[in-house]
Amino acid sequence: MNKYHHANEEDYLTINSSTTQTTNKLFKKSTILSIIAIIISLVIAVIGILSFAATLITITIINNNNINTLLATNYDNYIENKPMLFHISEKEKFSFGLGNIENLNKVSQQLNIKIPDITIITNGNAILEYFNNETVALMKNAVDNYKTSIKCCKVALTGNLIEMGKCKNDPNTIEQCVDNVIANEMPKFVNVVPAGIVFINENYAKFRYFKP
Repeated sequence: MNKYHHANEEDYLTINSSTTQTTNKLFKKSTILSIIAIIISLVIAVIGILSFAATLITITIINNNNINTLLATNYDNYIENKPMLFHISEKEKFSFGLGNIENLNKVSQQLNIKIPDITIITNGNAILEYFNNETVALMKNAVDNYKTSIKCCKVALTGNLIEMGKCKNDPNTIEQCVDNVIANEMPKFVNVVPAGIVFINENYAKFRYFKP
């Protein structure tokens, strides 16, 4: 009886050991398969990312080629036949607008096309930049080199001169004060017009309008 019982225990241990080994093997295989699956997923993801990046690069190249083709074929007809009006009403945008004009000139030179006539009309607090020597130097460069003329709204100039304390808000003296500033402190290449918005309205059809 004991021998039989002992034999059963050995059989049980053998079976249990075999089952454990089988379970361990299955677990190892499952783990390996999981790792392989993760690796495959990562590879697929990387391939997808690379494919997406390649598509973006291709689109960019195509777009650049299309832009260059458009510039080469249509720039002459689109730009040269009509002057450009840059409307600047914020002092922070004055240098930016002048940079646009410089870039336009560079593109024109690259394509061997004459730069169009450009007019800058200013109102709002952009008027303050007429008293900023650094910005005035950039304006002068545009006037001298980029076929640019600059116009200033007198209404806006008057308001800014009052805020700056250069002129007193006195109906009896304000006009003379503004005229003195125009004559003595404003850049000589700036043409003062009665009202900027009126100038834009009267001349809008003559220009291609841009507002930096």
